[in-house]
Amino acid sequence: MAKILSSAQMRAIEAKAIAEGRVTGLELMERAGAGVVAAMLEHWPELRVGAFRAAVLCGPGNNGGDGFVVARLLAARGWEVTCYAWEGLARQGGDAGVMRARWLAMGGRLLDYGAFDPVHDGVDVTVDALFGIGMARPLPIGAVNGERVACAHRMVAVDIPTGLLADSGRTIAPAFRADLTVTFHAAKWGHYLDAGLASCGKLVVADIGLPQGPQDWPADAVEVVGAPTGRRLSKNGGHKFDHGHTLVLSGNTGRGGAARLAARAALRVGAGLVTVGCPPDAMAEHAARLDAVMLREVPHGAALTRMLADGRISGLCLGPGLGLGTRQEGLVAAALRAGRRLVLDADALTILSRRADLFGAVHDACVLTPHGGEFARLFPDLAEQMARLPAQEAMSKVDAVPAAARRVGCVVLLKGVDTVIAAPDGRCGVHAAAYGREAPWLATAGAGDVLAGIIAGLMARGWEAFDAACTGASLHVEAARAFGPGLIAEDLPEMLPAVFRRLGV
Repeated sequence: MAKILSSAQMRAIEAKAIAEGRVTGLELMERAGAGVVAAMLEHWPELRVGAFRAAVLCGPGNNGGDGFVVARLLAARGWEVTCYAWEGLARQGGDAGVMRARWLAMGGRLLDYGAFDPVHDGVDVTVDALFGIGMARPLPIGAVNGERVACAHRMVAVDIPTGLLADSGRTIAPAFRADLTVTFHAAKWGHYLDAGLASCGKLVVADIGLPQGPQDWPADAVEVVGAPTGRRLSKNGGHKFDHGHTLVLSGNTGRGGAARLAARAALRVGAGLVTVGCPPDAMAEHAARLDAVMLREVPHGAALTRMLADGRISGLCLGPGLGLGTRQEGLVAAALRAGRRLVLDADALTILSRRADLFGAVHDACVLTPHGGEFARLFPDLAEQMARLPAQEAMSKVDAVPAAARRVGCVVLLKGVDTVIAAPDGRCGVHAAAYGREAPWLATAGAGDVLAGIIAGLMARGWEAFDAACTGASLHVEAARAFGPGLIAEDLPEMLPAVFRRLGV
């Protein structure tokens, strides 16, 4: 899986390479500028031949230096280029100052940023090289704000759009919105979190020659969870019990749909057997709707404990449509005592938030799958830190979710377009339904129940909790994309066979 970095991790990698004499800051800047131009011409092939107009907005730091390189390379192609310097013409120092001097030495045009008029300049491309990952304060940018520059046909961000925080994906208004974002060496957390998914347009990672061996990445680098591989999802012989038995606990009469969705998903993802456990008065409802999924009466926690004496039940799912009350709390308690692989979702998470004794009984074979509101009930201090204002003082999701996983001692999956999955041992992954993997149709009732069932099914098959959560999140999106518009939750399990065929399962 690809890795994404915080701004501090990226700076440390650059500083180490420079200190070791592998590269100079000026060489990195030249390569970054060349990477931006190459990405522009790849993304907009109509710009490869002809003379065009560009405005390059250059900040006072290294991002501005990258911008002067871009300006020089475009001018060498015959473009009419104007650079606009942030807060005075003489602010650039160090390597950025050298690049500014090179731009001026070739007769380049340099104006103060205040002279930039996005409404009337009529440029073909605007290059945002103002602050990059060094963004730390709100900007009085005026007309250039939360939407793309009004007159520009094309907006390019160098490293990250101005106004977007590289470590959280939150915005400091006003913020730019790019059509193309070119970052270097590795994507940053903010590209994959929160507003970053909608602000970056197409994301390109340009190689600038920094070392990329296994030893060159931070041990705690976050991974991007992409499409799963087919090999691990395959069934290679054996009988049904060799592929696990998933038990999904259901709520009372009239509340069984969510449990059936989870059960169907567990079966489709490859669990050898799946059973729905429900109170006696819900048996008829489920029996009318279930065929391949089996059915058992589980009226209370003691009955669940007796049922779990069968060691072949290898994975449980509690929460979808479970309801709240004494029975449900007893089921959660019995499931936790059994120590089996366990997904806790929806109402089970609400029970945990109300019962400190049960929350304290969560173990390392569990996966918690909260949405934002449930996460706030389970971890109110972390949720408060993520929502903190000003935005630059807020905790990133890729800090908060690993902190939650360490605290509770199990895998935590925080659902969203930017789903963050963390294990208590420090592993963290981000699955973003973006950058060519958008699945807006997942915003439908019951989709989360299907995700819980997919993860529970994989865990019943013997998958380790973190891997099951990451793969489950990916399969969930792949199924939604395979169906497309008009998706409802019932469609998701039925798309898994098509996803598996495409993956070569």
